[in-house]
Amino acid sequence: AQQMPTIIGHIPTQGGKIVLGSEFCDAKQERFFGFLQDKNGRITQNLCWKMVDDQVFVAYEDGDVYTYPVASVQFTEAFDIWMNSRKDRT
Repeated sequence: AQQMPTIIGHIPTQGGKIVLGSEFCDAKQERFFGFLQDKNGRITQNLCWKMVDDQVFVAYEDGDVYTYPVASVQFTEAFDIWMNSRKDRT
């Protein structure tokens, strides 16, 4: 079976993007790892995230917590291919 891509997508921000990964956060098995990246590629913060209904719930390492609409996620081509391959099996 094909594995889910490590990076599934990102949410654009004013100064860069929130990158969403598919690996679990170390201590929180219900959340996934991600990071905040500035427009120059520098990673400015790590984060943990999960989907809650139609929102992406993001907990930054500095303690800030935000939600973003799932509709704002730009999924990677690799993730789209992976999702479509799963749909074909049902």
